[in-house]
Amino acid sequence: KKESKNRPGQRARRLKNAKLYGEDANHLKASKKDKGKRQKRMDKEGATPVPSAPTESFHPSWEAKRKQKELLSLAKEVKGKKT
Repeated sequence: KKESKNRPGQRARRLKNAKLYGEDANHLKASKKDKGKRQKRMDKEGATPVPSAPTESFHPSWEAKRKQKELLSLAKEVKGKKT
């Protein structure tokens, strides 16, 4: 019986094309082009990340919940004497 040959995987196809075409392989051309675009974008945006909004300003409902928890914890502490 004759065995059917399955198609090689992506990695195998890339290696085969890299051997056949060398630097002119399409997947190598595309990666070089992407690296140039990525570098330009990084230069344009700047390498340092921009800090987001300050952490002290929360949503009003979050602030209310935090204050409520503080009040409950204070109320539990000052309950009175144990006899």
